[in-house]
Formats: sequence, C-alpha cells, structure tokens
Amino acid sequence: METVTVDITDDHLRRLSSSGTPLGAIAELIWNGLDADANEVKVSINRNELGGIISIEVMDNGHGIRRDDAREAFGKLGGSRKSVSDRTPAGRILHGKEGKGRFRAFALGSHIVWRTRYGSDGHTFEYTITGDRRCIRDFQIADQVEGRSRLPGTVVLIEDLVQSPKGLSNPSAARQLTQDLALYLRQYPAVSVMYDGEAVDPRGIEDYVAEYEVSGIEVGGGSAETGILTVIEWTTKTPRHLYLCDSHGFTLDIAKAGIQARGFEFTAYLRSNLFRRLSQDGEPITEINPLVSALADAGRERLRSHFRDRSSQHAADLVKQWKKEEVYPYRDPPTTPTEVVERQAFDVIALAVNEYAPAFQRSPKRTRQLSFQLLREALRSSPAAVEKILRDVLALPVERQEEFARLLHRTSLEAIINASTTLAGRLDFLRGLELLVFDVDNKRDLLERSQLHKIVQDHAWLFGEEYHLSVSDRSLTEVLKAHLKDREIDVSDDEASVTRTDGARALVDLMFSRVMKPRPDEWDYLVVELKRPSVKIDTSVLDQTEGYAMAVASDERFHGVKTRWRFWAVSNEMNERAKAKANQADRPMGQTFKYEQGGVHFEVWAKTWSQILADCRARLDFFQRELNYKVTNDSALDFLRRTHAQYLPDNLRNSQ
Repeated sequence: METVTVDITDDHLRRLSSSGTPLGAIAELIWNGLDADANEVKVSINRNELGGIISIEVMDNGHGIRRDDAREAFGKLGGSRKSVSDRTPAGRILHGKEGKGRFRAFALGSHIVWRTRYGSDGHTFEYTITGDRRCIRDFQIADQVEGRSRLPGTVVLIEDLVQSPKGLSNPSAARQLTQDLALYLRQYPAVSVMYDGEAVDPRGIEDYVAEYEVSGIEVGGGSAETGILTVIEWTTKTPRHLYLCDSHGFTLDIAKAGIQARGFEFTAYLRSNLFRRLSQDGEPITEINPLVSALADAGRERLRSHFRDRSSQHAADLVKQWKKEEVYPYRDPPTTPTEVVERQAFDVIALAVNEYAPAFQRSPKRTRQLSFQLLREALRSSPAAVEKILRDVLALPVERQEEFARLLHRTSLEAIINASTTLAGRLDFLRGLELLVFDVDNKRDLLERSQLHKIVQDHAWLFGEEYHLSVSDRSLTEVLKAHLKDREIDVSDDEASVTRTDGARALVDLMFSRVMKPRPDEWDYLVVELKRPSVKIDTSVLDQTEGYAMAVASDERFHGVKTRWRFWAVSNEMNERAKAKANQADRPMGQTFKYEQGGVHFEVWAKTWSQILADCRARLDFFQRELNYKVTNDSALDFLRRTHAQYLPDNLRNSQ
C-alpha cells in the first residue's frame, strides 16, 4: 500500500470536485471507461428499501489501469498520460486529456474506490485505489494481486453520498446522457452504455439527423472561424441545447439553442477547433468571447434554416397524407398566383389546427372533410367566419385563435392574395424581360416599337413605383398636352405643336409623371427612349435624347411650374464613347447631361437593362424572401404569354 499526494491545494481540488452537476460527474466516469477502450459501460444506482440512493457504481470492461501507471494517473493534475495522444490503444478518439475527471466524482460522494483489473504478459492483476473527500489530495494505492478473473475492467464505487444527488433518479437522466454521448455513440455503434437499467442509445430515439458547414463573421480583422453543425431530432421530449464541442465532438460547454422550432425535439452540436483552443488556453468558452458568439450565432441561423426546411417538408407530408385520406378540400394543383396564395393560407391554418387540436386528428374522416371544406369557404368569404370555425368547430387554443384573428383583421385575405399576386407577377415579368432582352435569339428578333415598347408600357413600376404612364409612343406635342393637362390647361393640337431645336418632329417612346410630394404644384417627368436590345447606345442616341430635352427647355409653355425632367436612353449596352460620357467625375454614374432654366431642371441619363432590372430586384428582394416565391423560366414565359402574347416574337409566342 502506498499513498500518493496530488501537488495542488485542497481548495483548488474542492472547487474542481464541486463544479458541474451530479449527472455531469457520472458522464465523466463513463468517459473514463470509454477512453479505456471499453465496449460496455454500466451505471448502477443502488437504493435502499425506501428508494433512497445509497451508492453508485460505474463498471466498464476497458483495459484497466496498470499498477505502474497509477501513481502518475492519480498523483498529477493536468498531466494525464492521455495527453500525449489523441487516440486510445484501440484507435478511438480520446475524450479526456487533462486528468480532472476522477476528481469530479467527489461531487457525488465522499468515499470512492476504484477497483481495477488489467492484463500483462499473459497474467491478470487487480488492485484498488481509494480516495476520501476529507483528505482530497491523498489517494491510497493498494498492492496488486493475481486477478480473480482474466477479464480486464474497472469498477468505481461511490459511497457516503453528498446529500441526495439531484437528478440521478429522474426519468430524463438517461436521455440527458444520450444527448451528451450522442456523437460518440453514433461514431462507435458497437459501444454499449447502460444507465440505471436503461440503454443510452441515440439510435433508438433518433428521428432525423443532418449536418451543415457554418462560418462565423470576421472579428477583429482575423479570419472567420468555421465549424460543423450536427442536428439530431428526437422522438421523445428533450431539452433543447446547443452543445459547443471540439472537432472530435466532445462537449466543452453547453449554450441555449435560442430558436423556435414548434413541433420538434432536437439537440444541436457545433464542432470547431476554436473551442478546443480556448479550452487549452484556459479561456472560458462563453458567448462573451466575440469569436464564440459569432460562430454560435452562425450555427443558430443555420439551425433556423434547417427547421424552416423541415417544417415545409413536414407540412408537405401531412398534406400528402390528407390527400391520400381524401379529406383535403383541393383536388387540382393551383394554376394562378392567387390560387397559390389561397392554398398557402389554408395550409398554414390547417397545419396549426392539426397541431393544436388533438381531437381533430382523431375525428372521423367525414368530420375532417367537412371542417376543411368550411375552412376553405370561410377563407374565401370573411375573416369572421374563419374565427368562428377556429373557435367553435375546431376548438383551436385561444392564443392561436387570436394570432390568426390579428392577421385576418389587419388586412383581408383578398388584399393579401392581391398583393401577393402582384408581387409574383412582377417577379415573373422581370425574369421574362431578361429572357427577351438578353437571350441571343430573342434580342435579335425583338422589335423596338411593335414589341418591346408595347410590353414595357404596361409596367411603369420598372422605372419607379411613384410613376404612372402619361403618354406612349407620341410626339413632343403630346408630351406638352399631357403636361398642360396635369396643370388643368386645355389646348388644341395646333396650339400644342412642338418640334426639336433643329425643326424635326420628335417622337418619344414613353413618358411617366408624378406629383412631387409634399408640394402638389411641383411635377416630375420621366421620358424613356427605348432601343431594341441589339442596338447599342452611342453618341447619336444620346444626341437624340438631349435634343428632346433642349426642345422642352426652349419651349416656354413647359415653364411656369417647378418641374424636373429626366430623359433616359435605354438599351442592353453602350459603346465606349457613350460609356465615357456616362461616367464623368463631376456627375452621378449614368448622367450625360444636366441643365436648369426658369425653375425647370433637365437631366439626360444612359441606362442599361441590367441596371434597371437590378434596381427592381433590390426593391422586391425582401418581399420575395417573405413570400418564398420561386421564379423559373417556365413561370416567367407563362406570365408573358398570358399578358403580352400579341407582342412576343413568334418563337416565344408559339413554344410550349
């Protein structure tokens, strides 16, 4: 028998032994067995006749602790022999490398005995190591004797329990250990862990597993930290946590999941070398550290995206089931954006009913058919009818009734559908316009006035939400008449005649107007000169557009009110001279001419379709993401054929 004394203060060891939870201390003892290459680890909670816990045993069939290694293993802190390697003798990944796990066992009880057996040179030897919290620095190591069994392993017996260790008898204890050990047990499926008679096996309660790469933002000029996020969805109720793990999957800290994922039980594991580096440097792995915070936030954002996708899949599966049962009130797929939005609104409410009204799920088929038909008709008629069905027929909880009521009272379903339809149409039109002006064959065949002009004139929003079309494909005379009409001045055709400064008659493609807010006596006009996509903007096009501006500037009938005139020349490309004129140091990019006279402001701009379409998409991006509307070439061409078929080139008008 010999006594080994740890060269460190009692206070430090007591703080170490008191850190964590009782279940966390048992997890450390399990890890010790796994690091010894055990294939089986069994935790027994021994109770008296009244059910109180009197002792705890942790048994494993690992390789045991050699007698020659005991002095180093129990006499040093932070000097574990495991620290020289990342692998066990059998090639498994090592969990503990700091030698602190054995001290955490004192969080459970005051008296601890390690009974270990190991093999050497064809013989088996066994001995005991004893520790007591009252002399926490001293361990008694007995002399070894011939083993009574040839099978190696270690049994840790914990007695004189510290009060009654909380949580050890809780039914959720095995599930908590399952979360802690999940990544390891998934990697080594031959390993068996039992806790108080219950298997600790993630495979038995896993529902779905996914893995993603994540990257935090750059902090302090350094490179962004990266990690791997593993999401495990469970079939049983489980506390939601975000485990911060090293690259091998060993937990170093636990953070809040911090997301809403209604209907899912899950655990997330974020693996990164960052957490191991911080642990080795003695730094806390908390979100006070900006590197940890950035990476954890990136993990949570990916987690949200994961459950958005999973919710969509769950909803699709449920709708498929309803269709199979013939209770879903819609038979044919939606064919218009209006029908798509109505269907989405129905699915949202129907899924909530299914989740919050268990009686509905168990009701007869005919009852569910009728309820869904009522709900569909109510959506088409009035919000009040929807509320009544949710309350009286489907018995949805009050808080969910109120949630839908707020939505339906803020705006009618008709308004929601109309707005969504408008947005979907605009997104499809943008994609369709791209196909018209950029596709090699289409832009070659597309005519300026009879096709492109006619298609664009119905979409004033392309050039700004504030504009409405005043004249289309008319002379400057018509432009003047529109301007005077805005000012409530009527003139005859002869009185309104306007020509360019060189005497030529000028035709403009499109003119848009708006009243300048908040002063109604100020006007803003946009004149658009369209060129077919195959024609580049050159100096002659810019001279033509500037000629329109000068004709307006020199005609006093356009004066008398504060007015801003913008003239745009639009096509796919500019030649080099036009580019140079549109990129001058003293002007905004694209502006080629600027002039002011008598309170009237004139500007000429050269614009490409790529610039105009990019601006439109920037305005619509948020709404597209919220609507989750997917634009395809087929949906875009279908929109053009439904709305502008007569103006499309033959190859697009007739293709199916």
